[in-house]
Amino acid sequence: MRIQPRLKLKELEVTFTSYPKRAGHALSWDEFMRYAPRARSSGDVFQRLVDCLAPMGAMNLVYAYQNGDRLEFHSTLDKGWRDHYQHCGYQNVDPGVRHAWYGGVGPTAMGRAFSRFWNNGFSDSTRRLMPTNGWSRATQDLQEDAADKTGFEIGFMIPLTQQRGMGPAGCSFGSDMKHKEFDQLYQHQGGQIAMVLRAFHDYMQAALQTEKGEELQMLTTRERDVLQMLADGLKRQEIADRISRGKRTVDYAVESARDKLGAGDNDHLAIRRALDLGWIH
Repeated sequence: MRIQPRLKLKELEVTFTSYPKRAGHALSWDEFMRYAPRARSSGDVFQRLVDCLAPMGAMNLVYAYQNGDRLEFHSTLDKGWRDHYQHCGYQNVDPGVRHAWYGGVGPTAMGRAFSRFWNNGFSDSTRRLMPTNGWSRATQDLQEDAADKTGFEIGFMIPLTQQRGMGPAGCSFGSDMKHKEFDQLYQHQGGQIAMVLRAFHDYMQAALQTEKGEELQMLTTRERDVLQMLADGLKRQEIADRISRGKRTVDYAVESARDKLGAGDNDHLAIRRALDLGWIH
C-alpha cells in the first residue's frame, strides 16, 4: 500500500466540496449498506450518508483526507463557514483533523458542549471521547466559533484507514442537539454510526478513484479465484482447503485484490467492484 508522504498541516492547500444538508429519503443502516455501493458518483455516496445520518440528528457531516499536497474536505457546511475556516487556518487546530493526522486511534470528541458540560451530564463511554490532556486554547476558540457561526455544538470524529495513494483521513458527525441527548445517542448508537462512517469511507474512495480515472490493476488468477469463492459464500479456511494452500495465502490474495480494487479493508466492496467489472460472476 502506498502511503502519502507526511507534510505539515499548514503546508497543505485546503479544498472543499459541498453537499446538501437535508436528507432526500431516510435510509436505515441496512439500506445504506445496500445502496451506497451502487451509487453512481461520489456525490451520490455522500447523499446516501446524509440520508442515513441526518434523520438521527447529524447537521454537519465532514469527510476529510490528504490527497497529495491538498487537504480535501467533503461536507454539508455552507460557503461562509468554509471560507472563514480556510482564512483562519483552522485545520491546524481542528481536533478531528489533528486526531487523524497524528495517528489517533478510535473516536474523538468535537464541539464546545464537551468542555462546557464536562463535569456533569456525560456517561463514562461518552467521556472517553475527550482527550486526556484536554484541548488547547486555540482549539477551544475554534469550537466556540463553529458553534456561533454554524450551530454545531457537539459530535465526534473517527480516524479512517489509509487507502492506496492517500494520506490520513477522518469523518465526523456533528449536531446541534443538547449534550444529554447526544450522550444517549452515543451510548446506544455510537458504534453503529462509526460502522456506517467506515463503510462510507470505502465507498467514497472507490467512487473518487473511478471519477479520477485511476487505472485499476488487473487481478491475478488466484486473486480472482479467491474473490469468486468469497462471493460464493465460502470462508477463508474453506478456500484454503479447496486450493490446497495455507490460510495466509488466501489472506494475502484477498488483501492484494482489495488494494487493487480500491476497497480498503472491505471484502464486500471488493467483491462488488469485481462483479461490476465482470472479473467474477
